[in-house]
Amino acid sequence: MVGTRLGRGMLDFSYQVRGLPTFVRVRSAPIFFAQGKPLPSLPRPLTDELTMAGAPFAMFTCQQGAEPALKADLLAQGWTLAFSRPGFLTVKATPSAATERLPVSPYARSVAWSLGYADAADTLERCGQVLALVGERQPAQFHVWQRDQGIVGRGFEPFPSTVAVEAREQLLAAADGIGLRPAERELAARDAMVLDVVIVDERRWWVGWHITTEDPSTRWPGGVPPLARRTDVVSRAYYKFAEAIAWSEFPLKAEDHCAEIGCAPGGASQFFLEQGLRVIGIDPGDVDARIAEHARFRHIRARGGDLPRRTFRDCKWLFVDSNVAPDKSLTTVEHLVTNANVRIRGLIVQLKLSDYEHGHELPKWLARVSGWGYGDVAARQLAFNRRELTLRARWPRASRRSGSNA
Repeated sequence: MVGTRLGRGMLDFSYQVRGLPTFVRVRSAPIFFAQGKPLPSLPRPLTDELTMAGAPFAMFTCQQGAEPALKADLLAQGWTLAFSRPGFLTVKATPSAATERLPVSPYARSVAWSLGYADAADTLERCGQVLALVGERQPAQFHVWQRDQGIVGRGFEPFPSTVAVEAREQLLAAADGIGLRPAERELAARDAMVLDVVIVDERRWWVGWHITTEDPSTRWPGGVPPLARRTDVVSRAYYKFAEAIAWSEFPLKAEDHCAEIGCAPGGASQFFLEQGLRVIGIDPGDVDARIAEHARFRHIRARGGDLPRRTFRDCKWLFVDSNVAPDKSLTTVEHLVTNANVRIRGLIVQLKLSDYEHGHELPKWLARVSGWGYGDVAARQLAFNRRELTLRARWPRASRRSGSNA
């Protein structure tokens, strides 16, 4: 028999059967810390008083370096800090927290209700502990990923690790052995319950669950889009804007016109060209020859704010990745989109942060863009962002899945 230690000394239990534990419910509240220590006998059932004493926990993954900003957001929503490692943390609700929903932050790559953790030297035993934590829940999907092993863009990119891929295969096999059969594919449907397993350390996997929403990132394992690693991309901006488009769900169509301000050396433009767009690349710097010579690419050696507005007259989409302060980028964008002759239907702006404390101005930036008449204005730190936030906005009549330019 394996005991599961809960907050404030509370316990839950499972029986060990042929190496895999079959869960025995003592209570339905979340399990918080799974230590896997043998216990001599089952205790009495938990009382209502003890059950009510357990406050919910939530777990998050984020970029390494973004933890202070994420923690500040969570503290402001009435949650207290619990466990943390670079790129991963858990929090506990206080009486003032709104526990009917998970807390939010633009720096949170993924968020889930925490069930606890599996801790064992043997992978099969860890899988058994994970399934014990699942209990009577019936997740439609298993998301398994490893917390970031480095700082994004500095020799590390958040593609699925071999460790995570192998762990998911082993977990699926173990689940099948007890009759639990989530979907084989990793991308979850909307409104689905997902089991989240974060490989935090070599032998410790944190476990939680969440319900997917209309936000595509909730359907991606660990909030990372399913992009393939390639050797032929001009720059990592390719992945950044591929993720931004997947997150925004902009209905890009072949032959749509777009402008990219800050395009050099051409990584993002490479992605847009692959989608069939006609691209105006604006940057004083050089662009990779593969991009510069493309039939649907036009390079203008200038800064976005220096060009006449008629340059953007046919553009439906605007993308900005200039290495300047957010207010300056937004000033450039404002001069374009508020012009009567320019009809930008969707825009994505990379907001560069001098430091994470600079991010406290985000509400002001979002309000500014909303003031131009755009709807669905939002921002988050993408998995492939560096120290920046990606802001997206679409004209109200440019719906998520409609290509209408009306």
